[in-house]
Amino acid sequence: MIENTNVKTLISAYRYIERTCKAIDEYIYRHAINFGPDPETCSTQKVINNIIDLMERKNRLYKLKDVIDQTVDSLPLLEKQILIMKMRFRANAKTMQQVLKISSERTAFRKIEQAIEKFGVLLNKAQATDLINRVFTSEPWIARIKNAISMDARI
Repeated sequence: MIENTNVKTLISAYRYIERTCKAIDEYIYRHAINFGPDPETCSTQKVINNIIDLMERKNRLYKLKDVIDQTVDSLPLLEKQILIMKMRFRANAKTMQQVLKISSERTAFRKIEQAIEKFGVLLNKAQATDLINRVFTSEPWIARIKNAISMDARI
């Protein structure tokens, strides 16, 4: 079962997944060209294992992005628009109210919460819990986002 904090973390982390994967690609390229930090202390096998680990990390992140994309795509139009604005543009309730022509800011807040809840329900139905938990434990930057969201929720 995916908690509400994890759902909000995924929404916040989404925009950084692609950037992180590109950074991993660049690192792999430089690592392979330069043959690791120091060819005398770093064997070929160690360099290959490091590259394989990085590729697996990138693959997990792309799988997570794909799950998020498919889940958002399966939402009704308004919820889809809300989550896209939240994930890609970090739009606040006031902006969403204006762009989506929602009657009041309070209604916009309620619609945002409903979209997040529906997104979480669909993620649970997609059975993405194992992937999400693996990414949360293997990616410290996502864990930091989760901690920040958890701290905000307590206030």
